[in-house]
Amino acid sequence: DGWPANGAMAAGKEQVSLRLVVTGPLASGVLGAEILAQRSVNGKPVLQIALQKPVAITRLACELQGSRHRTVALGEVARSDFHGVGSTRGEQPFLLDLACDAGARVNIQFDGIAAGSDAPGVLALVRPDAQTSARGVGVQLLYRGAPLALGERLPLETAPQGLRSYPFSARYYQTQPQIAAGEANAVATFSLTYQ
Repeated sequence: DGWPANGAMAAGKEQVSLRLVVTGPLASGVLGAEILAQRSVNGKPVLQIALQKPVAITRLACELQGSRHRTVALGEVARSDFHGVGSTRGEQPFLLDLACDAGARVNIQFDGIAAGSDAPGVLALVRPDAQTSARGVGVQLLYRGAPLALGERLPLETAPQGLRSYPFSARYYQTQPQIAAGEANAVATFSLTYQ
């Protein structure tokens, strides 16, 4: 049968919208005014999609410096150091260092299993039912001393060119009236986005 169904196609220009999708490493540059796609019937082009003018692509992103996997050791804290639900101990700072393009709008989001308390940023302990696991505590994440909301994007800044350090910290947080001693490990995943 061929395409179009009636065997004829009107000549002329139509406008279509294109969305560019990043599928690999991206660098700044110019996408030239050229044919991007073409449909042929019997070896003859019947449809061409082309840019009318060049499009500048500007890469605005950051690159995480150091390992993508971070361990923050909170150390040992005595059960008697806690004084009730909401009390905290063992705070340890950690930095996320990023090398950024000028103008990158940096956002971060921490995801993990919440401890179920009303306090923001408190992660549940891994393997909470294990015999060796602590009970009645979680691990709270903070940015510049303020608790983070898990699962929510936090805008950090519009970065200047170069290396930037973002100060975070983690600490134990009492979630229940009674605490049992044991291993107190938690896991979070952070995602960096740029707009």
